[in-house]
Amino acid sequence: MVIVQENDFANEAIPEEEQQRITASIRMIGSTVRGTVPYARDMGIEKVLPRNNSEMEKNEYATDLMEAIEEWEEHVTVNEVSFTEDGETKVVIEYVE
Repeated sequence: MVIVQENDFANEAIPEEEQQRITASIRMIGSTVRGTVPYARDMGIEKVLPRNNSEMEKNEYATDLMEAIEEWEEHVTVNEVSFTEDGETKVVIEYVE
């Protein structure tokens, strides 16, 4: 599962509906394998989250996820992707107007 940490969402200038839409969009991008969405075959990530703790696979996944989010969600910039001990992916974003 992708956890989104919204650094800029504390800013009340961003409507809550927009915050929820962005969070849902990032989660969808992070859980969609590239090539599986009709009419948007480039959307998503190349591989699913690595099942093992290989640092190389985690780095490849994080890079792919960052690039996909920045391509498909134009309202944010990804500052960091990290992994929790529970096996979840944490994405730290910044809102871009």
